[in-house]
Amino acid sequence: MISRRLDLSELPVDGIRPVDGRTCVSRTAAGVFAFARRCPHADADLANGYVTDGWLRCAWHNLPFELSSGLGPCTSVPRLWTRRLTMVAPEIYELTTEGDAQP
Repeated sequence: MISRRLDLSELPVDGIRPVDGRTCVSRTAAGVFAFARRCPHADADLANGYVTDGWLRCAWHNLPFELSSGLGPCTSVPRLWTRRLTMVAPEIYELTTEGDAQP
């Protein structure tokens, strides 16, 4: 199991923040989500994308992914790795991946 605590006090709603070379986080009205930094469609850097109404859009091809599920409209494109973060203190969130390695 991997666990990491993140201070997201300066992350605005619909903002994206890279955590490392493999993961980004975004705050939506529905919660805070971690997601794979690389697009499963064309390997674009999703840190350059944008979020609206819980959907992440790749800046390269404008392909959308729902942050709560990782699904997009194209069934031929693999699901985006996403995880809901847990708040452990005011503005402190914990990303835990247990038995679920990020691609």
